[in-house]
Amino acid sequence: MTLAANQGHHQAEDHLCYLYRIGKEVHQDYAQAFYWGIRAARAGIAFSQMIVGWLYENGAGVEQNYKEAAYWYILAANQGEADTENRLGLLYRYGHGIRQDYVEAVKLLRRSESRGNSWGQVNLGRMYAQGLVVKQDYSEAVRLYQLSSSQGNPYAYYHLGRMYENGLGITQNNNTALYFYRKAADQGLPEAQTHLRRLMEKMTPAPQPAAPTPQELYEKGSQHFDAEQYSEALKYYLPAVSQNYAPAQDRLGYMY
Repeated sequence: MTLAANQGHHQAEDHLCYLYRIGKEVHQDYAQAFYWGIRAARAGIAFSQMIVGWLYENGAGVEQNYKEAAYWYILAANQGEADTENRLGLLYRYGHGIRQDYVEAVKLLRRSESRGNSWGQVNLGRMYAQGLVVKQDYSEAVRLYQLSSSQGNPYAYYHLGRMYENGLGITQNNNTALYFYRKAADQGLPEAQTHLRRLMEKMTPAPQPAAPTPQELYEKGSQHFDAEQYSEALKYYLPAVSQNYAPAQDRLGYMY
């Protein structure tokens, strides 16, 4: 593979870029991913263009540069690379390295979603949930989150949890919210872990104080008895008597 890449075979360069980025069969090395990826990207290979854009966006193996990220994302998106359409859409949404443009963001996210990309689905769903450019539509957001969650996307699980917890676009159900928060939390999503813990605490009933023992009832009644508050004393003696507590029975017999 390396030999072929050194001989200028762009598919080999593209594959090495991928392997070094994820650390498969080689030690993960973003600098090496960029070294091989930039060669394949310049040769017009969409996947490497996407990876080079990602490396620039995240400052991995190369100095962070949003403008360079946008440049390479645009090239890859123009070739129909679905994950890149999602990533470029987010750059437009937040104005990173490119002018902020919600309309263009939605356009790109729609393209990504239409190709079945789970990240395009969840991010387009967020646009509907927030009403950015598109009319706010919680039901459509839920539909998109469900599509994304069917591919195991942790953020889709998390956002579905929020929709179920708050009854947005779907019938409110805390148990289902817990289910989705837990699935996202199990994949290490901090936001989901926080919401899971909070909702579990909310749904856990407060501990009830322990019922007083017959002896405690007797002692409390005796305090009132000694203060000649006999009607109040009876309120404590009678429950103690109902539990066959002998001192309370004796005291009650004395009172009568």
